[in-house]
Order: sequence, then C-alpha cells, then structure tokens
Amino acid sequence: MRFAITAQTIARDRLLGQPHSEITLRNREKVVKFRGEEELEEMVSKFVGMERDGQEGRSEPGEKKRVYFKGLRDARYYNGGQKVANSEPE
Repeated sequence: MRFAITAQTIARDRLLGQPHSEITLRNREKVVKFRGEEELEEMVSKFVGMERDGQEGRSEPGEKKRVYFKGLRDARYYNGGQKVANSEPE
C-alpha cells in the first residue's frame, strides 16, 4: 500500500514541478529499502503516463451484475439447493 501511494505522490510532484515533502522522502527511503529503486521508478513512470492520458488510476465501470436473488426459485439455489417452503412447482 505504501509503495503505490508513494509512487503516485512522487509522480504527482514531478508533474506539478514541486519538491517532495519530508514525509514523501521518508516513505521513499522505506520503499526503496524493501522494493528497490528500479521498481519504484517503474511504478512512478506508470503513474506519470496514466496522469498524462487522463486515466487517473481508475477504470471504466462495466455492466452491473445482479447481486440479490429475484424470487423463491433463486432463493432455493441460494440456500444450498434445499427446497424452500412455498417454492414454485418443478
């Protein structure tokens, strides 16, 4: 989690031409210690590209899926295949 947030913060700072804050520099040290400079730079460049393309790290919403069952027939399958009282005839 810290890795992605730090990479995104560094990318934003680079695009805006701002210096990094103390917290960002401290997080960068921790991230580089465990993941390495190359992996961090790779993620930063990915975020910079996404910002330039206007994606901002979000994907487009897809087709909504039905979450709740409609009736008793669906409830029967939801209840592990056991028959439910007042269910439809088969």
